[in-house]
Amino acid sequence: MNFLDAFLLGLVQGLTEFLPVSSSGHLVLIQSLIPGFHQPGVLFDVILHGATLLAVVLFFLRELASIGFSAISGSRITDSREWSPAASRRLIFLLCLGTIPAGVAGVLFRKAVATAFHTGGIVGPALIATGGILFLPKWFGSGKKTLFQMGAGDAFVIGLAQAMALVPGISRSGITIVAGLMRGMRGEDAVKFSFFLSLPAIAGAVFLESIRGLPELSPGDIACYGIGFGVSLLSGLGAIGILLKVVRSGRLKGFAWYCVVAGLIAILFSLGAS
Repeated sequence: MNFLDAFLLGLVQGLTEFLPVSSSGHLVLIQSLIPGFHQPGVLFDVILHGATLLAVVLFFLRELASIGFSAISGSRITDSREWSPAASRRLIFLLCLGTIPAGVAGVLFRKAVATAFHTGGIVGPALIATGGILFLPKWFGSGKKTLFQMGAGDAFVIGLAQAMALVPGISRSGITIVAGLMRGMRGEDAVKFSFFLSLPAIAGAVFLESIRGLPELSPGDIACYGIGFGVSLLSGLGAIGILLKVVRSGRLKGFAWYCVVAGLIAILFSLGAS
């Protein structure tokens, strides 16, 4: 992998992690099209996800800090009832509950997931499935439930959806946002819970893979990873703003068609390669 590869893959990761088109699926496809591309394991992909994790923290820093401060200090930070210490602690509990399915699936199917990241044939059908999922809000719409009105069942269902996104081509943001909408959440709150839910799952993966893989990297590899990280962070910040506008306007259908077309193209490439 060279600097240009790292730049390109960082850009793809940053844009597609938050737009509902599957960052993992696009990374697999782009990597398969780069002549001679090779990386040890999935560490580079995980590092790129770490950059988009930081993008979520920076974009929603005020809200995350408010939730954390209120939960720890026990002090009400605003006059709003929703931002009470009890409500903040309950939201943190729901985020922990929603993290469990992906955590369990990641441990049980770690080898299968790593293999899938190097198997282009699974991406096409998964992207088409993502497209089908993104069409659902057209018929079912969204509700009025906010972050602080969610129940344990809502959090667990969205967590199950996140676990399904371990498959390259299934959009994590797309499937979790749709799951939130189907549970009656407001669009903006479904986006926020989806992004907040990604933090512990991605942080855990980055931590585990970094311990295993970083000691084996050369100085050149570290430089490439740094470039990919920076580009992914900056493009991710822009993509979050775009997605919030799209969800508010209820226009996920455009991304649904994109996923279907991208999936069909991926299948054709896979058949041509075989």
